[in-house]
Amino acid sequence: MKEYRQEFMHSLNRRDSGEGEAGEEKAFSLKEAMWDLARITGAAILFFAAISCFFRPALTRGDSMAPTLRDGDRTLISAVGYQPRRGDVVVLRDPSQQDKHLVKRIIAMEGDQVDIDFGLGVVYINGLPLEEPYCAQPTYTGYDTEFPVVVPPEHLFVLGDNRNYSHDSRSSDVGMLPLDSVEGKVVWRFYPFDRIGVIR
Repeated sequence: MKEYRQEFMHSLNRRDSGEGEAGEEKAFSLKEAMWDLARITGAAILFFAAISCFFRPALTRGDSMAPTLRDGDRTLISAVGYQPRRGDVVVLRDPSQQDKHLVKRIIAMEGDQVDIDFGLGVVYINGLPLEEPYCAQPTYTGYDTEFPVVVPPEHLFVLGDNRNYSHDSRSSDVGMLPLDSVEGKVVWRFYPFDRIGVIR
């Protein structure tokens, strides 16, 4: 009887010890999970902080840049160290309404001669036809600017990709925009999700 009691007590001790170890394992696992969550959260905060230092979000209004950008597209703009180049899609301050912005493509820069044959719908830069695979249609629509024109120093000639539905440098209301009106280059579309990608 005494031997049976000792064995029974020994079994209880082993079970209590096992439960204690299991409890310690659960507590340790929970602590590890909390640390993992904290590390992931911290990394995410640092990532978005770094993104915000070099990029800023922008919302496209209207379809003047279709099919490249459409109304409601949400994009990222790169401004730090950006140097404008022909062909870039950029955000610029609207000269007629300083609280508004334009999204256009840089077609020509200072010293360039721009001519447009509205009958053929072809844009010429320095006498050479411009290849424009990004356009929705040829350039048939003109406004009040007479061509050819030469882009003055520190200015840009810009057009919308939806060429016949865009108000841009063909109109004296917009004209050729100062270089310092450029807010940045549109580099990435992050919404809508089915059209995420680099802007070219």
